[in-house]
Amino acid sequence: MEPVKLRYNNTWLGVVVGVLFPIFGLFCYWLFVHSEMGFPRNFIRYLLIMEMLGNTLILCTVANMGVFYLFLNRKRNDTARGIIYGSLVYVAIILYLMLFVETTAG
Repeated sequence: MEPVKLRYNNTWLGVVVGVLFPIFGLFCYWLFVHSEMGFPRNFIRYLLIMEMLGNTLILCTVANMGVFYLFLNRKRNDTARGIIYGSLVYVAIILYLMLFVETTAG
């Protein structure tokens, strides 16, 4: 008898979830905290001027770990691996922001 293939156990699905979930988290942050600003143009500009974009993206990427553990506990290891890959994309973006964009002159 052939083992049952797990649904939603795909690395590419995990990469897509890993990239889109922090964007959803950023949208929720805007919606509940800064909804008086236009999204995304004014909100992103505000975060850049206040040098908060990197820290905000860190929080949104940490939220990925909840989704990661959800898939991991359901034995969807390939999808969980893809979520980690998607999070690594944000790590590169955050490093660039922290090192080259949000440098404080002081």
